[in-house]
Amino acid sequence: KNALGGPRTLLSPCDPTRQQANEAAAWGGSSFDCEAISYVLIDGADVQRPTTILAATRNLSFSDISRANWLGADTDPDNDNSMAGLMVGQGQLTLCDGSARQSNNADLVDTEGTLMGGHVHTRGGTTINDGTTIILGCGTHTAPPPLPPGVILLNNFDDVSLGPWVTSSERGTKGKNWTAQPPAGWKQAKGPKHTAGGPKEFDGWTFVDPVWWNTTAGQGRNKFTKGKGVIAVADSDEYDDLIRTKFNASLSTPPINISGAKAGALVLTYDSSWRQYNCTGKVTVTFDGGDAITLLTLNASTPNQYNQTVSLKLKNPAGAKVAQITWDHQGKNSW
Repeated sequence: KNALGGPRTLLSPCDPTRQQANEAAAWGGSSFDCEAISYVLIDGADVQRPTTILAATRNLSFSDISRANWLGADTDPDNDNSMAGLMVGQGQLTLCDGSARQSNNADLVDTEGTLMGGHVHTRGGTTINDGTTIILGCGTHTAPPPLPPGVILLNNFDDVSLGPWVTSSERGTKGKNWTAQPPAGWKQAKGPKHTAGGPKEFDGWTFVDPVWWNTTAGQGRNKFTKGKGVIAVADSDEYDDLIRTKFNASLSTPPINISGAKAGALVLTYDSSWRQYNCTGKVTVTFDGGDAITLLTLNASTPNQYNQTVSLKLKNPAGAKVAQITWDHQGKNSW
């Protein structure tokens, strides 16, 4: 940062081959649509010294900045919020004069504030609201705990930020109830048979507080006692309760690096609640972007399993480097 000497546009700071271009590229305010810019602080800001506040625009994993991850084009090039967006003018990184230690939220957020305000007035851009800014102090970032031996991916959904329910058909105390926003890297999709018009809280795979899920929908959902914190739900029953709808949606993991795994050694284990009524479910895996391989099929003859731990052998082939797992649910009722 010292070599930059002032506010610069860092076209791709994760790409060392562009370092020289990064250091030479001064931002004159004409290369970006200033109306689309918002400012936040991210890991990497030097709070000890002036002229080293790193401001980032837009390319974050989700809207709750305090929980968001920085997505690099090399690790997640297809994500709409990834750093790849910087290359098409969707965002920028810039250094702003000042020190986070000597400032407060008002200084950084308000367009009249000393730091971001000064940058906005001299360089262009707009701030949005207090929710877009977080000041990082010394020692505030902690690395995630190491994975247990033999585990490649360990994931719950407790890091997603839940909000209050919004659809008139739902009920219960409004608070931290649900979100449609997945964790970083996870992908939701809706199939061609999915129809619109049901409650937003259950439109495709969503993430809910299991206590509220039972409060708003009942019918045995509280039997899923393995589901704690935040759970991922495909609930075609609740989605069908506002108007008649059809549910066809899937949820996929991020690409998982399995390059060090012995052939045939990998096992997928997850907690599940399944109730059958005119619906089907499927779990599939792909290796290195190949065809989907079905690991599990659920249908009308599959007994209800309200509180189950499922273990499936992935049968990963020799030499496979990347795996991606998908859960699919179709139907007009149950979950």
